[in-house]
Amino acid sequence: MTGRLATVCPAPAMPIWPVRNKNTVLRALHLLRDEGLLEFRRGRGITVVGTPQRGAVLARAQDLLDFARHHGFARDEVIAIIASLP
Repeated sequence: MTGRLATVCPAPAMPIWPVRNKNTVLRALHLLRDEGLLEFRRGRGITVVGTPQRGAVLARAQDLLDFARHHGFARDEVIAIIASLP
């Protein structure tokens, strides 16, 4: 499911649970963003933009790029290889 989280569940002004370490929460949010599940928009908040499946594919694609770079391939070369697949 994608869409704005705010339209589904408005965030309260104060957290529902006590947060002991805001950095832990921020790291978790950034991890979800890096996995393609969240999008941060200045002035508009955080939007859910992906699914767990999309996040899994993005993680595998990143693994592939890391593997290819280790073997001397550039990003554009990897994209060309993928585009040539049936």
